[in-house]
Amino acid sequence: MDTLLTLLMSIYPLSEELINYLRANLEIKELKKGDYLLRKGRICTHIYFIESGHLRCFYEKNGAEATSWLMIEGNVIVSVSSFFNQKQSRESIQALEDTVVIGISFEKLEYINRTFIEFNFHGRVLSQKYYAISDDQLYAIKMQRAPERYLHMLETQPELFDRVPAKYIASLLGISVETLSRIRNKYKSK
Repeated sequence: MDTLLTLLMSIYPLSEELINYLRANLEIKELKKGDYLLRKGRICTHIYFIESGHLRCFYEKNGAEATSWLMIEGNVIVSVSSFFNQKQSRESIQALEDTVVIGISFEKLEYINRTFIEFNFHGRVLSQKYYAISDDQLYAIKMQRAPERYLHMLETQPELFDRVPAKYIASLLGISVETLSRIRNKYKSK
């Protein structure tokens, strides 16, 4: 929990009252590799900070999966549309290794935003960060060729290549595992 509080304090100071509220209301959840944090069709009732481990968000259709996010410790994870609109999720979130997350419910977050006005600054800064990442991913898929997407991911998230199975990285990049393998081999030899 201290890692999350340190992150929040690095964005903007928290009052002692808010720190006490967070300590009393944050929920710690432990997931084993393969466990689901959220399944498609359910409402995302919590937003989570990843204390340790990593998770993937993915869409499913007709037995096929498409990875939309890969998140490791130190990041926030949520089904955005489901959480903020309190509607059924179109995606699932699954642990790729034993993972510990710290969450807060939609209702309690709303209470914090109304009661501790300074926390709205945290929300804005974090929203900007993840919106920019999402925008970069969309640009990459729409405007870059596969090698460029691979190199961008290698530059911005190199730790994922050692921790995440190739099939999920390929899915996030919008390419086949075979194409990912060819691109990796091409750039390893340089």
